[in-house]
Amino acid sequence: MKILQGINVSDGVAINKLVFFRSKDIDIKKELSSDSEKELERFEDARKQLKNWLLVYGKQVCDLEMSAVEEMAYTQEFARAVQPVQDEDAEAIIQAYGRLLEDMEYISAIHYAIRNEGVVAEYAVWETSRKIAAMFEEMADAGIRESGKDILALSRHLIEILRDEKEVAEEETEGILTAQELSPAETIHLDFTKIDAFVTENGSVNSHSAILARKLGVPAVTGIPMKELVEYRERNATVIVDGFCGLLIIEPTKEKIAEYEEMKQRIEEHALELEKYKERKNETLDGTQIQLYANIESLKDMDAVLEYDADGVGLFRTEYLYMEGETYPSEEIQFQAYKAAAQALRGRKLIIRTMDIGADKQVAYMDLGEEENPAMGLRGIRVSLREKEIFKVQLRAILRASLYGEIGVMFPMITSMEEVCEIKQILAGLKKEMDAEAIAYKEPAVGVMIETPAAAMIADELAEEVDFISIGTNDLAQYVLATDRQNTKVCKYYNPKHKAVLRMISYVVEQGSKHNCPVSICGELARDTKMTEELLRMGVKSLSVATSAILPVRERICNIRLS
Repeated sequence: MKILQGINVSDGVAINKLVFFRSKDIDIKKELSSDSEKELERFEDARKQLKNWLLVYGKQVCDLEMSAVEEMAYTQEFARAVQPVQDEDAEAIIQAYGRLLEDMEYISAIHYAIRNEGVVAEYAVWETSRKIAAMFEEMADAGIRESGKDILALSRHLIEILRDEKEVAEEETEGILTAQELSPAETIHLDFTKIDAFVTENGSVNSHSAILARKLGVPAVTGIPMKELVEYRERNATVIVDGFCGLLIIEPTKEKIAEYEEMKQRIEEHALELEKYKERKNETLDGTQIQLYANIESLKDMDAVLEYDADGVGLFRTEYLYMEGETYPSEEIQFQAYKAAAQALRGRKLIIRTMDIGADKQVAYMDLGEEENPAMGLRGIRVSLREKEIFKVQLRAILRASLYGEIGVMFPMITSMEEVCEIKQILAGLKKEMDAEAIAYKEPAVGVMIETPAAAMIADELAEEVDFISIGTNDLAQYVLATDRQNTKVCKYYNPKHKAVLRMISYVVEQGSKHNCPVSICGELARDTKMTEELLRMGVKSLSVATSAILPVRERICNIRLS
């Protein structure tokens, strides 16, 4: 038996044979064409076929039926804007690919190669994609480098269509799949009914393959060197994937297999047990009431919020309204989205975070420019205060929607009191404008996200100035530890449970309590049930988690005794 330690990407346990995956190589030689117009037609036809395939695949993977919430505010324009695009949703990958296929710079470069260089469509696609990917690979930002991989993966599919071929793996892909790296295109082509888990050498917890693994409930581990597995290739070895601990156990003993079979059974039984917590109060054994909210990206998440009886929405990530379209969402589109969410909650709290564009969430039409370190650059409130007219459109929509429920608005990436004062001045100006225009509105509660060490250290001042605070633990850990959480080279240093991070959280909670300003925790730390008791003992009374984590966190709350 051999045990290899990797990085846990998607929870779960799988026991099966070890199989290897490697995409077939594409050999593209420069070939000239005698008819450029015909090659252009071939390329455009291939592009159309791939777009159609993405549409069909998207409908298979994602439930695209309109929820009851969306029906409340349905218009054709609105429906386009609220299609769900989530960091942890397969649909985000489908839509990202669709946007690449519509990217005019990419398309124009291929057209240029076909027309001006006289090459066949296959060569134009491959060379254009290869050059762009090479440029992206030089970028410091992990998200941009990932886009380069997307382009190469897409080019493979376009070439396969042009050649009338199909993407196939060299090996049979049934069992526990291992690969150097899985591109997004390769991942979404896999038949997950035959794959119990996958293990990769390269990748991160935020890679496309990791996103899909979590979406589909497939255990996954990354950071396992493929050279360690070479000798087991011929033996078709049995392995165990422990997605909770990031372990790959090769050729386990009978006792180890029995241990993990028992664990799998417990996991299945636990999933059934959680059902009884759907209507339980978020209350500890000694009667302490905890508020448990949901993080959402689109109105499609609202059905789960209601089914699991969350106290409301603690984080509505509005940037996805901006990322979906080819231009800024109008005030009306945003108003309808926020109004529908508020009405669906029937009096429960709805906290709307203004757009957190920048870093790994780029919007082409905003033209924010390239940065060596986007995570430390123009993002969040910095974008909003630079693009004030766009910011005002969003704030007007929120003010109008506040008539329809208990709405709060919060602002991301705050670092100073000056930013908060400027925001309040903008809000005051908008209310005067709307009064003059006789537009009805209600003033929402105003809050800030504490995601930077600067904000954490002035939490006493912020708590006096705003109505509520939400701690974004993902970014806070990133900035406290000086670790890009998307960079696989330093991922071992990214630890939201680091003592320094927890001390900052404790200080913010203390200041919130001192100044009677409610403090909520969102981010991955809030959903970590191993941390629930420690957070509650710090004085945390509010958690906001992904809808899939509501029941596990509620179960943990209900089994804690604080006194």
